[in-house]
Amino acid sequence: MELCEPLLSSLLYFDYFKYPLKLHEIHQFLYKKTSVQEVKKHLRYLLDLNIVHSYKQYYALSEDIQEWVEKREKNFSLSQEYWIKADRYSRLIGRFPYVRAVFISGSLSKNNTDTNGDIDYFIITKNNRLWLCRTLLVLFKKMFLLNSKKYFCVNYFLSEYHLAIPDENRFVAVELFTMRLMYQEQDLRTKVLQNNLWAVKMLPNYDLRHYHYGHLAQKRVWYKTLLENCMNNFLGTWLDNLFHKITFRRWKKKFGYLPKETFEVAFRSLKHSSKHHPHQYQQKVIEYVQTNLSLYMEKCSPMATEITS
Repeated sequence: MELCEPLLSSLLYFDYFKYPLKLHEIHQFLYKKTSVQEVKKHLRYLLDLNIVHSYKQYYALSEDIQEWVEKREKNFSLSQEYWIKADRYSRLIGRFPYVRAVFISGSLSKNNTDTNGDIDYFIITKNNRLWLCRTLLVLFKKMFLLNSKKYFCVNYFLSEYHLAIPDENRFVAVELFTMRLMYQEQDLRTKVLQNNLWAVKMLPNYDLRHYHYGHLAQKRVWYKTLLENCMNNFLGTWLDNLFHKITFRRWKKKFGYLPKETFEVAFRSLKHSSKHHPHQYQQKVIEYVQTNLSLYMEKCSPMATEITS
């Protein structure tokens, strides 16, 4: 019974995205330290109770699992095409002034992008130049990509000396461990992990060898250094502060109807952190799991004696 709640919680998390999991994936996304064998044992009981459903090598709580598996396999093939675009645009982003690292997060990082999906970028910038860097990237998107975010959704920024993420929850932990490194000028991927060790405790079964996979440090193009040298002065600081204020006011005007706590999470606009998540997946997923977990736990009660005996 001890693994019933963690198992159901993990399956519920990915059921929100209609994303069935394989055995090893369920194990690595559990918030309780255990073995694959124990996960398999409890899954068998959940299958016998018709709480969990299986198709091929996948598991889910939904009876639509066959449809979900077929969709996941289709999305995997489509994602390979997206990765070509992601690599090209990540290298482009890496050439912008003050960009220090580029990661892919969201659905593509899990090879689950569909035809309506976009490419989400998690970007680390030079300290005290986040908002200047972000504004240059947004202007590029508006001017040269006609404001299309399909292959260029730059929605999360951190500065290199402030890598701790305040939202310590499963959503952020999953994104941290699954995001894919595309560009870096130093070993910032390791530093991101070191500054968010709470995520390791939250997903204790995750194989960190996968986390460290990624591109080696890359040399910057010469004109990037030139442009940065031109703005490593009072003007650059003034522009960074100005773009910070302008962006915050625009977001507040557009999304000010949201509760204060929701706004601060979905549209974080601190000096060293910027997040633009209008869909509020973090809040929605967490609430979905919390709302449905108790219902599934009630169905598990008949198995308590049998599993623990």
